[in-house]
Amino acid sequence: MFIGEYLNILFLGLTIIPFKARETHYGEIVEKANKSKKPKEPNPSKMLACIPAFMDSCGSSLQVVPLLLIPASVNQMLRGGVIIFTCLFSKIFLKRQVYRHHIVGVVFLVIGFCVVGMASVLGPADDSSGAGVGGTILGIAMVLLSL
Repeated sequence: MFIGEYLNILFLGLTIIPFKARETHYGEIVEKANKSKKPKEPNPSKMLACIPAFMDSCGSSLQVVPLLLIPASVNQMLRGGVIIFTCLFSKIFLKRQVYRHHIVGVVFLVIGFCVVGMASVLGPADDSSGAGVGGTILGIAMVLLSL
């Protein structure tokens, strides 16, 4: 994942290395920022990038530890819950319209999410992790927190 992110930065850099392309690219950004209803600063603080980087580090750590507490298949299925938060955040922060078919999909996802979580807690004990019910619940909570 990180290699892909760095390749994006590399390719962006390669496409704007020529002076004319760089001038056009940043000129469009500044022009768009100045034309908006509330003028925006086209050069925001570089420290703002630290916030999502820190959250990504915490989320990645919280996704790895539950692998010791719950089966990997359950962990992977529960990580699909990121769709719920993506839908919620796009509505809140981006003010995007959420259509009925999106809501139906999220409802099905929540139902599946609950079924998988309950099946891992109430189902037959998986002695490979040795975590028990408390460890399984802790693992599920950590996956939810990482989302």
